[in-house]
Amino acid sequence: MSVGDLKTDGLKGNNFPWQLRMLKGLQGIINAIIAIPATSGLSKVPVAVKISGSSLPISVPIQSISIACTTDSPDAIVFTTDNFASSTKLIPGETVYYDAGALNNFFAANLFEIDATFGKALITYII
Repeated sequence: MSVGDLKTDGLKGNNFPWQLRMLKGLQGIINAIIAIPATSGLSKVPVAVKISGSSLPISVPIQSISIACTTDSPDAIVFTTDNFASSTKLIPGETVYYDAGALNNFFAANLFEIDATFGKALITYII
């Protein structure tokens, strides 16, 4: 975009006023973006838990979770995301991972529950 294209025959063909308004508008947008204060990242807390012979409800909102049935587990573990209305079995050596995504999205408290009554599980999650 040029800031010119002037013709001296009245204002016919003269797009200077329009182009200047556009440039000022773009500069205003840039200034508004620059004025947004830089925020530091929010502190996250990583948690790692091993369970065997019991169940573990995740009773806090979390941003991501990894559920693994350890390779030395005597049997499979079971986890649910709907209060055991349905569940998924993980055999030794299998892992699942859920991530709520960016922008501080999270999974609700008490959404995940892991049952390692007959096996061993390693659970890691981010609060």
